[in-house]
Amino acid sequence: AEARRRSAPWLDALGVGHLAPRSARTLSGGEAQRVAIARALAVEPRVLLLDEPFSGLDATTRADLLADLRAVLDGLDTATVLVTHDRDEAVALAGRTALLVAGRIRQLGPTGQVLDQPVDVDCARLVGFTNVLPPAVTGHPDLYVVRPEHCSAVNGQPADLRIPGTVRRVVPLGGVTRVDVDTAAGTLACLAPGSDALPPGGAAVVAVAEQHLRRVRTREDAPEPTPATRTPASGQVR
Repeated sequence: AEARRRSAPWLDALGVGHLAPRSARTLSGGEAQRVAIARALAVEPRVLLLDEPFSGLDATTRADLLADLRAVLDGLDTATVLVTHDRDEAVALAGRTALLVAGRIRQLGPTGQVLDQPVDVDCARLVGFTNVLPPAVTGHPDLYVVRPEHCSAVNGQPADLRIPGTVRRVVPLGGVTRVDVDTAAGTLACLAPGSDALPPGGAAVVAVAEQHLRRVRTREDAPEPTPATRTPASGQVR
């Protein structure tokens, strides 16, 4: 009776109250994830540990569970640690984010700042700034990074920075197309609608607006990383 009393509100909050009479072995992946989270919350934990709670879910189920979990956590006075490789999940759930590189915390701070202002190349790649631009192609003395979704592989488009190259491959990805361009900075990835005029082997220009560039430190300039064991767990996302 006590188990039913404790679990019912959380099952309802996560949209699976109607499944309470069923065996856990009969649940789908998304249903099982919701039940597992409800089970954890039912014991009123001081700290909630979520290790990739959305892995293995289809896009629609993941989005629904993410929204429901955010609503649940907003009403709790529980420290939550979420382990994720998805920056959208961090934005949706985390107030503070820690980036772990090679088992050490390399950057820690408010989620928006960490995801938009990476401190070095390793952190930049981890949060999606995968295009690294050396001084030779930017004309600046520092190293810069930029996200593929902020790069366009086209000819004739005005931009603050234009890097010529050769199209390596074109891959349709539904609403956008990925175009990889071999340049003096290495292969740069671009995500943009349409690519009919950019066949592999043809000339292209990677165009980037100045506002999307982020300056980062090189590995040689980076300070000694902080061991993860020295950082408080409360309220952080790894």
